[in-house]
Amino acid sequence: MTMELTGSLSSLFEKSKAPDFVQMHVGEIEQEEIDSWSSSNEMVLKEQIVQMVNIDNTNIDFGSQQDNAIAIMDNYFVSQNLNFDYLLDMNSDIVDVSPGEVALPLYYKEQYNIELGETIVIHDKNFSRELTVTDFVRDVQMNPSIIHSKRFVVHEDDLKELQSHVGDVEYAIEFLLKDDANLNAFHSMYESSELPHQGPTIDYPLIKTLNAITDGIVIALIIFVSILLIIVSALCIRYTIVSTMEEDFREIGIMKAIGIPEKNIKHIYLIKYVAISVIASVVGYIVSLFLKNVFTSHISLYLGTAPTSIYTIFIPIVAILILFTFIVLYCLFVFRKFRNITAVDSLQSARTQRFKQRKKHMAISKSKVLNINILLGIKDVFSRLKMYILLFLVFVISSFIIIVPVNFLNTVESNEFIQYMGIEKSDIRIDLQHSDHMEDTYNNMISILEKDKDVSKYAAYITNKYEYIGEDGLSESIIIESGNFSAFPLEYVHGKEPAIEDDLALSYLNAKEMDKKVGDTLELIVDGEKRTMNICGIYQDVTNGGRTAKANLPSEKDDALRYELSVDVGDSTSKSAKMGEYRDTFQEATVTDINGYLHQTFGNTIDQLRLFTFIAIAIALIIAGLFTSLFLRMLIAKDSPHIAIMKTIGFSNRDIRIQYITRSLCVLAAGVISGTIIANTVGPVIIGGLLSIMGAANISFVIDPFQAYILSPFVMAAVVIIVASVNLVSIKNVEITDMKDG
Repeated sequence: MTMELTGSLSSLFEKSKAPDFVQMHVGEIEQEEIDSWSSSNEMVLKEQIVQMVNIDNTNIDFGSQQDNAIAIMDNYFVSQNLNFDYLLDMNSDIVDVSPGEVALPLYYKEQYNIELGETIVIHDKNFSRELTVTDFVRDVQMNPSIIHSKRFVVHEDDLKELQSHVGDVEYAIEFLLKDDANLNAFHSMYESSELPHQGPTIDYPLIKTLNAITDGIVIALIIFVSILLIIVSALCIRYTIVSTMEEDFREIGIMKAIGIPEKNIKHIYLIKYVAISVIASVVGYIVSLFLKNVFTSHISLYLGTAPTSIYTIFIPIVAILILFTFIVLYCLFVFRKFRNITAVDSLQSARTQRFKQRKKHMAISKSKVLNINILLGIKDVFSRLKMYILLFLVFVISSFIIIVPVNFLNTVESNEFIQYMGIEKSDIRIDLQHSDHMEDTYNNMISILEKDKDVSKYAAYITNKYEYIGEDGLSESIIIESGNFSAFPLEYVHGKEPAIEDDLALSYLNAKEMDKKVGDTLELIVDGEKRTMNICGIYQDVTNGGRTAKANLPSEKDDALRYELSVDVGDSTSKSAKMGEYRDTFQEATVTDINGYLHQTFGNTIDQLRLFTFIAIAIALIIAGLFTSLFLRMLIAKDSPHIAIMKTIGFSNRDIRIQYITRSLCVLAAGVISGTIIANTVGPVIIGGLLSIMGAANISFVIDPFQAYILSPFVMAAVVIIVASVNLVSIKNVEITDMKDG
């Protein structure tokens, strides 16, 4: 998956000729001024201005049953670029459309299940234009759902027609640099110029991060689970070797007694494990070739298929060789126990001491509560704790593998995840993007909300772009949201929300990159003057590349990038009905609830996580079942003289099975409890480490008690009971003759 992701990403960026720097701009531009500045800049290789027609969701009919009025995406209709930043088709070729055709973003193919040949209709008042879907677009800039903008490719003639009848024109001023090492210097130079900058800026590293982040998180989780599997396999290997050595205790001693060197004895046993490891590695690699499409389908869809190279073949093989080497070295490490076996011990049958009477830990004969077989099973666990520790660790790891992905999936799907997006939690969210009449629309919305008796509280936020002075003395841009942050407070990692005008809260990634903490200051340029802002808080945000800020600065409505309103309605008010009312009233705005916003932003990520969670659960149950089977088979072989004795004094096969099942369930209960505690304490730290690259490092799991504390243990217990019942059938084959070795 890692090779597929890196290969596909590199191929996409190469074929599309991804821009190094993009300045989005709303408003008029002077192309000659931009061309002149670019041509005189030694860093610039190529420059182009992309005209985009932004059409509201309510003016697009996808011909599906979906209510597109609730969509949060900005829809930009463009024609194919001429110099770079090419929009690609499903074959990763430069997409080409004829008049009357449209190449649709992949996001809408997934969201609305649109197929080739279907039509979309662009309409507004007396205007209507039907376009046939002839292709789907891989867009290096706007592929991921976490980016709330999508580009549709149409013919130049259609673009002109759309521009004259519907939508607003925006621009993307794009640059390809001669050397991407100069990106930071170019960024500062552009920001300090008089060129258009009424909009967010995007650069090459951010584009790459946003494209890789969804699958990257899943890959990181899979690698983490794989490490746990390697630990489990090491435990299995150790237990198998120790059990085999005990089975062959007398033979090993005899080989030493007749003069066979210990080194040669180790080699005899090592050959078997090397052979098994070779076969397993080859089979695992072959199976992975057939299963990889299950894991890489999302990568292939959005980024294209990575071209086959020596690295895509060589690196996975190297990974397998490393794993194989680890197994062999670990076997050699365990084989050190051979030195503890001597010829004298074997001839004295020291192994028979295993079944000597041990001190009782409980008075079984006096118990009036539990069945004698259950008590014997529990007693055996306490009597031989060291032997059961491996089974306990396997159950702990299996519980961890199940609970952490389940809890993480529940967290991402819950409304609580909104706090990791730097967004205030409310009943209704209203977004208003830049338009010619944005300020008038915003003021009208405020007026309506003020008079609405169904509204219990609301807060308005205005997002602007500011400049700040970096550590190197150069000015850099930062997106700051201003408003009343006490009405719908976020949970801050450190500090608190801005309370006065000089307070500034930074997102986690911004604070990390600026090397700022609560109590530090930042020089901000407001209304052309420097203002020292005090860092009052640090919050988590996985949107906008994780780089945002919040403050109580004076509103600069003329330069606003967007407006947002958070609204809570009364308990007696229907939220869905109120949302419908606002959609009719605020037709230029996007009205959603938290669930809708989360689903549209992280829908693909959630689907990937759900697939991974199901696979992780299956793997954990297989691990628990396989190791239980291995453990019981070894235990029955080891205890066969003891089992034979029990049969002679009147215990039935059923009684003995109950004892062994009790042992397994007793260890399982301890393992599940320990695994659950570790999963709920260590799990969020691990997930936070993975999500820190997105801007959320302090995750708190949203736990479903039924899934975590009832369903998961019940399923594991069912697997253990079934596996134990199957393996314990062999008890009936143990006869009194097996006592001879005991």
